[in-house]
Amino acid sequence: MEIGSFFMALAAQADPWIVRIAAEWIGWKFWLSDWTGISHSILHAYFGLLLQVLAAAFMRRGLASAWPWLFVFALEIGNELLDWSRALTYGTAREGLVYETISDILFTMVLPTVLLILARSFPRLGLGERTVPVAEACESD
Repeated sequence: MEIGSFFMALAAQADPWIVRIAAEWIGWKFWLSDWTGISHSILHAYFGLLLQVLAAAFMRRGLASAWPWLFVFALEIGNELLDWSRALTYGTAREGLVYETISDILFTMVLPTVLLILARSFPRLGLGERTVPVAEACESD
């Protein structure tokens, strides 16, 4: 059995509600790109950065923590799985979709990765976990 036909058979058995969710999600992404006039790839970059900052705030962690980065990565993988589920169901999965998926993941993760590296490399930027200076810790005792 050829790999492509295996995935086609797998997608054919997917629940219709997953395909409907994927179609709605993809439609919303195209609408947002058209409405803002911002390319699909650039939207990936902006949303990756925005989601990392929001996740760090919600998790009450600094941007030097890997958890907000991992949250963005997990959401991006979910986004790409939805794209693939719809493409496999409708038979539109081609070689171009592989390149688009790789491009989307790279565009989404490049800014969060840079921010994570900066926060870890330069803790004085104040992007990491807040630690109490030794002098303050001694005064409170």
